[in-house]
Amino acid sequence: MSGFVFPQGWCSARLADLVLGPKSITYGVLKPGPFAPEGRVLLRVKDVVAGVVDDTDAYRITEQLHRQFQKSELRGGEVVLSIQGTVGRVARIPKHLEGANISRTLAVLRPAYEEGTSWIWAMLQTPQVGSTLRGCITGSTRDSLNLEDLRDVAIPVPPLNEQRRIVAKIEELFSKLDAGVAALERVRAGLKRYRAAVLKAAVDGKLTEDWRAQHPDTEPASVLLERILTERRRKWEVDQRVESEREGSGLPKGWLGRYRTPEGVRDPELPPLPDRWAWATVDQLADVGTGTTPLRSKKEYFQEGSIPWVTSTAVNQPVVRSASEFVTERALKATTLRIYPAQTLIVALYVEGKTRGKVSELAIDATINQALAALVMVGVSSSCRAYLKSHLAANYEKLRRQAAGGMQPNLNLGLVRSIVVALPPLAEQVQIVAEVERRLSIVDEIETQVESNLKRAARLRQGILKRAFEGDLVPQDPTDEPAEQLLDRIRHDRQSSNSSENGKPAARRRGPRRKTIAAPSLFPKNDGIDERDES
Repeated sequence: MSGFVFPQGWCSARLADLVLGPKSITYGVLKPGPFAPEGRVLLRVKDVVAGVVDDTDAYRITEQLHRQFQKSELRGGEVVLSIQGTVGRVARIPKHLEGANISRTLAVLRPAYEEGTSWIWAMLQTPQVGSTLRGCITGSTRDSLNLEDLRDVAIPVPPLNEQRRIVAKIEELFSKLDAGVAALERVRAGLKRYRAAVLKAAVDGKLTEDWRAQHPDTEPASVLLERILTERRRKWEVDQRVESEREGSGLPKGWLGRYRTPEGVRDPELPPLPDRWAWATVDQLADVGTGTTPLRSKKEYFQEGSIPWVTSTAVNQPVVRSASEFVTERALKATTLRIYPAQTLIVALYVEGKTRGKVSELAIDATINQALAALVMVGVSSSCRAYLKSHLAANYEKLRRQAAGGMQPNLNLGLVRSIVVALPPLAEQVQIVAEVERRLSIVDEIETQVESNLKRAARLRQGILKRAFEGDLVPQDPTDEPAEQLLDRIRHDRQSSNSSENGKPAARRRGPRRKTIAAPSLFPKNDGIDERDES
């Protein structure tokens, strides 16, 4: 730990020197096998969150597979660390998970002394050791941490009594932070429910009940829908004539019969609507299309591209204002890519997690990949765009349930076109959109404050851990037994254990010793918790 001055009685040690033996830092199951609803818990990276294990939605494996991988069986009093994917997540194993397994994406550390569990758990979360772990990451396609490098990572070791005091102080401060974070999470969950309630009230007519009572003579939505369908037919005819003139081929006989009439509502059991509303489909309101992914192997499709190419992750924002990738004119001509105009709505067709079914809106002209559906609305139908976006957002969960497929359910263009929309009169749509924007703008403001406070809590947590690493969290006691004596006992106990197992003294290690990977002191010492400290 170059440049770091230890407090009195402290020393530095490799993680391998603080565990039971050479095999006490190991990884888990390589191939988890089929899901077994009543089987043993198999912890993965996603189950390790904010220093604790959340096994609410944990994967489970069969007893047979569990017996094959007993080396990864958890015994309690241990620490797990993520070593693949999101490297550096840490947790202590709770008592109820003794006997569970870990996947290959996690490593288990079995400390050689009781207090070691909490001390190693705390130090692996510090910004200083976290920086060291990130420096050991390898892998070109997926971040990975080698176990040998992990074993050689150095952490500070205070006297045993001081370790106890530090851990007690950390847990006291963390419990206060956790209570605050839990309150913020409750607020965030409440805001999410309120947002959903506003959108639902908007599309079932409850939000504008009073407005309808005051405006009984608005044009019915059925008239609006008829205008939209008539205009779309006329536009198609104009486009056909323009295309035939450009090609000089003339219009073929019976060409008017080639028009595809948008599919209307087929479900005869739809619930009643508010007065002057009408049922419609996305197919009737919008031209629905998609995109593609040009071959990555063809550099001429992406290199020095200038045309925005939007992927499905973009729908996690309500409006897409920029693209992270671009394609070339050559890609546009050689593939089925189409440039969609700004204000096109986009819907995620298939993506893992909660992205599928989300809706966003292009603020730029852009192409899209095949995991997105594009809803283009022009002319009269464009007046319904804002309402349709709210309607799709309100029916997000219902839309996800409509997805077809097995292990990875997907939406498709046919399903998107058949989405049924409760269409209000145009004047009422304007009122609905304005009221939704007013209410949700307040929600957005509160959510911003919640996120800011959650980030502040994370900075405070890192500040606490930084001070613990540097020996500033609790006072030192000069009468404490030095940490070197603790390490001597661990070495002695390990040698005694090896001797009893082998019937002879443990062999002396041969060859050069691996260089210890030190965790540097990245921050200057201070006397208080500075919430600006970043990990």
